[in-house]
Amino acid sequence: MRVLHIHSGVGHSGGGGGIAMQRLHRRLLRLGVDSKILVLQDAGFGPDVSRLPRVEYLSLERRIRAITGRLGLNDIHRLGSFQLDKHTFYQNADIVHFHCLHSGTFSYLALPKVAAAKPVVHTLHDTWALTGHCGYSYDCERWKTGCGDCPHPEENPAIARDATRLEWRMKTRAFIKADVQLISKCGWTTRMSKVSALRHLPLTEIPYGVDTRVYRPRGRARSRELLGLPADRFVLMFSAQNLANRRKGSDLLIRALKGLPADMAARTILLTMGKRGAELARGTGLPVRDLGYLADDHFKSIAYSAADLLLFPTRADVFGLVSIESQACGTPVVSFRVGGVPDHVRPGETGFLAEPEDALGFRDGIALLLQNEAGRLRMSGTCRNSVLRDYDLSLEAARHADLYEAMLSRRWPSLGRSEPPLVPPYPGHEDSDDLPEHRPVQPDSEERRPVAQGFEAD
Repeated sequence: MRVLHIHSGVGHSGGGGGIAMQRLHRRLLRLGVDSKILVLQDAGFGPDVSRLPRVEYLSLERRIRAITGRLGLNDIHRLGSFQLDKHTFYQNADIVHFHCLHSGTFSYLALPKVAAAKPVVHTLHDTWALTGHCGYSYDCERWKTGCGDCPHPEENPAIARDATRLEWRMKTRAFIKADVQLISKCGWTTRMSKVSALRHLPLTEIPYGVDTRVYRPRGRARSRELLGLPADRFVLMFSAQNLANRRKGSDLLIRALKGLPADMAARTILLTMGKRGAELARGTGLPVRDLGYLADDHFKSIAYSAADLLLFPTRADVFGLVSIESQACGTPVVSFRVGGVPDHVRPGETGFLAEPEDALGFRDGIALLLQNEAGRLRMSGTCRNSVLRDYDLSLEAARHADLYEAMLSRRWPSLGRSEPPLVPPYPGHEDSDDLPEHRPVQPDSEERRPVAQGFEAD
């Protein structure tokens, strides 16, 4: 089975969705799935990753973007999306799995053409597919009936003009015509999908997973020693790619931390992991140990293990990878009852949930758990067991593989077909040294993958 993933970037360059896609890709390779990736930029990621086709003649895409952007229509300038069938990664694929279409990645208008020859999957890493432009609609429910008169034009991906009703119609028509298989990552997006314009499309819920062999309890004392943190203080952790992102709730966190009892605040350190931590440090009133932006999973697991609590003050999130990463390391989570967070942050078991925007309730949750050491220790074990049971990366990958197989069986009932030969690599694709985590799947036989003269097998 051959799967092609499409996203804006690999790993951290693609945000949380890019990290999740890369982890899934690597685990699918271990399962024997021939997995490839197309992104906006492919530098340094090995032969399993290549660049999405673009139309660069006369800078057409840039010129069209100058017009469509002013009209409030994002992404449709990507003419190269209609040339995806010229890329050998697409030609060799059995399934095309989209992880991100917006932010200049791919024109959704090309979906029906892509789906004409291959089954198409789209993962709801945010709720953009259901709305007229935004990744998160917050309290707005206009996406249910067609958008228009948008209250959040600045929400990513931002728009210069309100054309949300038109984009909602065009996007909905493209998804339905392509008969896209949706993957929801939580109960919240499942419920949203079922009352959206895409409610008649097939949908499967597959939660995120983490590598529990990497994200595991490392020992609090040893972890703090490695990070230079005192053993006799409370350590509260806040992690996000951009700590100043309003959606991630840094302003709510500051209000909560400033409200902690004086004696508790005097014994507390804030551990931050992400960009712009220095800006956050000035407003909390607590000593701050800023680790900066970390991409190394092992180092991140040490940081989670050093903390007493992970603070996750998000305003909107489909899931929150940092939450299950923290829980896999045995660290409970304090968050808000928003989005998909209640799926895995369960009050009294794996953490505490305050009501949305309630910074004082968030503060009370922090204080409650810090005062109850026995409760935190009990939660620590529950957190770890919960991730092992429901959110292990191997389980996520196996569920995807099962879904792919089911889709292929529905599309081609006589699945005794022999796989077509691979075509040579995409012209102009520069192979780089293969990385262990991107090691390609070996063919079952020489007959399965004939290779044109002058090319090596993928």
